[in-house]
Amino acid sequence: MAPENSPHPVNSTPFFLCILIILIILHVSVNLIIAYFRHIAQSKRFLSVLRRRCRICGFNIFMRKIFFIILIFSTLKQGFAGNEPQELPKTNFVLFSELLGKGLNMIEDEITVLGKEKIYKLDAGQESEMKNFFLNVFRQKFATDRVVYEKKTDTSDFEIHIKNLDMKTSYSRPEGKSLLGDDFTDRTISASFEYGIYRGGTELSSKKFFENYKDNINVKDYEYVQNQEFTFMNSELPGKSFLGKIFVPAVVVLSSAAAVILFFTIRSK
Repeated sequence: MAPENSPHPVNSTPFFLCILIILIILHVSVNLIIAYFRHIAQSKRFLSVLRRRCRICGFNIFMRKIFFIILIFSTLKQGFAGNEPQELPKTNFVLFSELLGKGLNMIEDEITVLGKEKIYKLDAGQESEMKNFFLNVFRQKFATDRVVYEKKTDTSDFEIHIKNLDMKTSYSRPEGKSLLGDDFTDRTISASFEYGIYRGGTELSSKKFFENYKDNINVKDYEYVQNQEFTFMNSELPGKSFLGKIFVPAVVVLSSAAAVILFFTIRSK
C-alpha cells in the first residue's frame, strides 16, 4: 500500500524576498511613469522634452533606472526557474514493485518453459521484511500459477529457491537548480536477488538479477516517496553543503540590500 501524499514543507524566505522585489519594481515603474507624464505636461513642446531627456546627466540616470529594472526582472526569472508545477514522482513502494517485477519476468520465462501446469514450491529464505515484500510481489505476479509457499510441503514438481535478496534506497546531497528555486536530490532505488530452480535436489538453472532506478526529485517530495512500513524504502537525506546553507542565502540577502540602496540612491539624484 503506497503512502499517502504528505503536505510539502514551505520555505517562506524566497517567497517574501520575491514579494519585496516585486513591490520595488512596481514602485520604480510608477515613479517613472509619473515622472514621464509630468515632464510631458510641463513642457510646451515634445521636442523640448526629448532634448532634456537626451542631456548627458539625465540620460545616464534614465539608463541606470532601466538597467535596474532589467536586473530585477532577470533575478526574478532565475529565482523562479525550476519552480514550475511538476507531477508527483513515483513512490519508493511503486519503484521496488516495478524492479522486482522485472526480475520475476525471468522466473516467469522459466515456468513457461517447464510447464505452467506443474506445481512449484517457493523458498524465499529466512523471515524478514524484504522477504515479506518480495512474497507479496511474487503472489501478485503468479496469482494464476500453481505455486505453493509452505516449506513443509513436499507435493511439488519443482522448487524455486531465492537467495541474497537485497533492496536499497539512497539520496544525494540536495542542490538547488536556481538561486531562489527549490532543492533537488538524486534518488537511487536498487533491487537484486539470485534464484535457482531445482527438481529432486538437482539444480536445473540459476540466475542473478540486479536492477536500479535513478531520478531527480524535489526535496519537498521526500516524505511523500518514502514508506514507513518498510525500512529499506527509507533513507536519510544528506544535509546541504556550506554553499547551499550559508553562502547562497547570504548572497541573495546582500544582493537585495544592494538593489534597495541602488534604488534610493538613484531617486535621490
